[in-house]
Amino acid sequence: MPSVAEVFQRLNKWRHLPAYQLERRADIFISFYLKDALEKIPELDLHLDGIFIPEFPIRGGTIGAVNKKGELQKNSSAKVDYLFVDKTRDQPVFVELKTDDDSISPEQLKYLNQVKQTEFGNLTKGVLQIFQSTQKPFRNKYKHLLSDMQAMGLLPYPDGRDFIKEVDDKKALWLAKDMEPISGFKKPLVIFVKPTLDKADELDDFDGIVTFDDLRDSLPDEKDEITTMLSIALGKWKVKAGSLDQDGSA
Repeated sequence: MPSVAEVFQRLNKWRHLPAYQLERRADIFISFYLKDALEKIPELDLHLDGIFIPEFPIRGGTIGAVNKKGELQKNSSAKVDYLFVDKTRDQPVFVELKTDDDSISPEQLKYLNQVKQTEFGNLTKGVLQIFQSTQKPFRNKYKHLLSDMQAMGLLPYPDGRDFIKEVDDKKALWLAKDMEPISGFKKPLVIFVKPTLDKADELDDFDGIVTFDDLRDSLPDEKDEITTMLSIALGKWKVKAGSLDQDGSA
């Protein structure tokens, strides 16, 4: 059985390899401390609900996304790393995690700007539309997603019906088709979590940046083995992957 230190040693080593995506592996550790870090952004004064959703789908047709041929993407989706909501249940907060300051593309900035400018009720309606167009083998995962959205106050419970309990696909599809998204949400916020403030000027159109130093400051004072190793790793991950001036070991 590997130790926690060995897990982080492997992350620290493998992140320097060409095709290895650190954020796909590190996000499970970082996710436990995101809420505290986001709430420490002074100008936003956030008080977030404890429930949040990873890999939240944004329907292409909802934000007017087109493919390289100029065709509307309709029910295809791009994903935002996390969706939080304020405890008031009216302020949605999208969070994009980057473990490399250079990995933010112009295309991604464009669609995240489109997300910011879209009424949030239309974004939740877009998820319902994706569910309705999803093939049968994958619908149950969307039922889990839609149920989480209900628990966060982003979708209603018509007649007390929870998507997670809708075993019959036809009934679940009709529920989605007839559902009116909740209105009254504020304009979505988009916040980036990234190693440093390098290239921060490219993110001026968005609502905040949480650096890895900010994340480290959000870790509990009394650290267990995981938080101790995460704190060390966040310090190492500020150094660009592939750098030859350090060996990447924990």
